[in-house]
Amino acid sequence: EARCSVLRLKTPDPAYHHGEAIMQAPSTDVESFSLAEVLADASLKTGVRVGRKEELFKSLARQLSRVDGQAPPDAVEKALWDRDKRRNTALTGGVALFAATSPNVSTVCLAVNVLTRPVDFRGQDNRKVDVVMVVLAQAGDRQIQLWVLDRLARMLMWPHFLDLLRGAVP
Repeated sequence: EARCSVLRLKTPDPAYHHGEAIMQAPSTDVESFSLAEVLADASLKTGVRVGRKEELFKSLARQLSRVDGQAPPDAVEKALWDRDKRRNTALTGGVALFAATSPNVSTVCLAVNVLTRPVDFRGQDNRKVDVVMVVLAQAGDRQIQLWVLDRLARMLMWPHFLDLLRGAVP
């Protein structure tokens, strides 16, 4: 029996990345893989209880505001919704990964949430999302933001990475 597999490759969309070249990583092997090289502020929350995307974005905005220490939660939430309106951020496998920009943040920030119940993101495979990763930065830090997104996407491909995150929920 013949089988066929299709691999879909996409380059950065110039409408969203404005033709910028993506910064090259210092290393791609697991042993030396570190976001700490460019990311000083991050927050991981497990067992997050929200029922709707609106509640999730409010919670993420408060979390990212605390991580940054400068940006008001309302400004962060607006940045999340602005990004969401441009293109759906849900990936296959119950994950949402996206980058938002705000002039109110002082540094590149990362928030990772593992939800107790999935939230409807209206994603590609119509699955609900239970792992959310957001990289928030000023527009001037776009290169670093894209590099962090690239690293997170690579981490999502590691065997058992999502299982480990989801297993951390109390």
